[in-house]
Amino acid sequence: MSITTIKSLLPAFRTAILTTASPPPSPTLQILKSYPPRPPPPPSQQQTQTVCILDSSFNPPTKAHMHLALQSLKHHKATAPSLLLLLATTNADKPSSPAAYEHRLAMMCLLAEEIGTYSSNTQIDIGITHHPRFIDKSVDLSSHPFFPAELTRQVWILGYDTLTRLLDTKYYPPTHTLAPLHSTLLSSQNRILVFTRPDAKFGDPAEQHSYVTSLDPSISDKVDLVAAEAVEEVEGVSSTNVRTGVKNGDEKAWRGGVGGGVAEWIVKEGLYL
Repeated sequence: MSITTIKSLLPAFRTAILTTASPPPSPTLQILKSYPPRPPPPPSQQQTQTVCILDSSFNPPTKAHMHLALQSLKHHKATAPSLLLLLATTNADKPSSPAAYEHRLAMMCLLAEEIGTYSSNTQIDIGITHHPRFIDKSVDLSSHPFFPAELTRQVWILGYDTLTRLLDTKYYPPTHTLAPLHSTLLSSQNRILVFTRPDAKFGDPAEQHSYVTSLDPSISDKVDLVAAEAVEEVEGVSSTNVRTGVKNGDEKAWRGGVGGGVAEWIVKEGLYL
């Protein structure tokens, strides 16, 4: 899809953002674009499906996002999973910052197209939600017609640092226990795919593995901790570094961290300056 075609979707994306944030009965999770286009859901679905969900701020989408997605699809290849790139318009920890959500959605489309060049048989969906917490996103996804709860295995893709936040009871008032996880994110066949985070703040991979195995079995049995593949082109890549590089006018510092389509969009739309 050309940059021009994706730019024509911006008004629809803006409308979807406003609708998602509206009070019920407005949908709180919407699928805005699918590669390839999805037909309407069949009246009755019989076969269990797996969907790998990469939830991020995508500000902007980077090659690190792409490689996380590809590793996740590879890890679950036996179930022929689909991929959902999910953007939340509120975040439990971070305030909103440039770029505007409609531009992030546009760049997510470009990311989906690039992922598709490496995993051509994968169904990839672009979604948006208003909820910041994973448990609420999981509930919303279960009620979407593409992902009926009784026939969908949700696989949530997390970095180790995000796992520690997910298991922080401060996010689950008023009881401040992890009970809500068991009826949502960890219910039924759902799983969490966690990638180790090479960071002194979180310990080495062995320490991260020890943390997971020390969890209550009702949680640890649902967590797959895998080592993030060392890929030279994503070493040190982050959305923060891309934004900083663009702002500083240092093309060498940011262009290698994003796909060609995303780089073109950033330049043409004057983002992060």
